[in-house]
Amino acid sequence: GHGNLFTSLNRPCPRVVENRMSGKPICNDDIQWITRLFFDFDPVRPKDCSSTDEELHHAQHSAMELFKTLRAMGWPDPLVTISGNGAHLLYRCHLPNTDEVREQLTAVYTGLRQDYTTDQVDFDRAVRNPGRICALYGTRKRKGSDIPDRPHRRSEITTWPREWRQVPRQSF
Repeated sequence: GHGNLFTSLNRPCPRVVENRMSGKPICNDDIQWITRLFFDFDPVRPKDCSSTDEELHHAQHSAMELFKTLRAMGWPDPLVTISGNGAHLLYRCHLPNTDEVREQLTAVYTGLRQDYTTDQVDFDRAVRNPGRICALYGTRKRKGSDIPDRPHRRSEITTWPREWRQVPRQSF
């Protein structure tokens, strides 16, 4: 009934799992392979409160615009989700966690931020790091007070692709 639940997007190395059982967070260097590309659209809203239905709609609309753009470029379909307050697209991939790949992802996310951040929606480029966590889908996202126009919502997967295929490496 309190707090929020999160999960890692990329599996840490087995030795790390044993070492992290003490509750320490997963670090970027704990990840050998980046297996999820995570695109996060947050509605612009007052700090420390849930989004309104209209704000959530703006985030979902922006996510679907990127979905359509990437599909037109030959990318496979992602998982489409609601974080509770915003929208996520999750793509499968298999990229080594190297300096080169992290630099490529920084460039991709920086460009997407320029293209998809508006007065109503913020494209979060900070989620590109391999040790990133996200809302555990199926759990309630609690931010601020649970009030009628800014309710606590369940994070959920809204669309599963027919085939959840990996983004080809050459797509970068």
